[in-house]
Amino acid sequence: MKYLPKLLLIVVALSFIIGCSKSNNSPNGSIIGNWRQTTDTIKQYQNGTLTTTVGSQLSISSVWQFGNKGVLNDYDNGVIDAIPSTYKVTADSLFIYVPAQTLNGIYQQARTINWQIQTLTQHKLILASTANIYIDVNR
Repeated sequence: MKYLPKLLLIVVALSFIIGCSKSNNSPNGSIIGNWRQTTDTIKQYQNGTLTTTVGSQLSISSVWQFGNKGVLNDYDNGVIDAIPSTYKVTADSLFIYVPAQTLNGIYQQARTINWQIQTLTQHKLILASTANIYIDVNR
């Protein structure tokens, strides 16, 4: 009976240590900030087998600016390229909501673009779409 208070103290201490472990549900980095697009790759599959990969290193200065209030601006050579969009990040997806707009005389309907986040670190972001388009962006 004299060991009961010590045992109780150990059990309580262990429950705090185990119960307060850090959650691992979030990506390893934050998307907020400026990202420069570096590559654009299209992968084609047939019956689940990769058949073609077409990729390009981008020399243009395309920068995606993710604001902390869900606003996304796209800059091309320092000039804003379109009406600002909004975005939302979930555990492994990036949803970009593009408003209806006219670009270069061509009307574009409002749309939602869903990207799967394959990699998100402090300096690297790799996105994949359901159309097998992959985009690498770096800080």
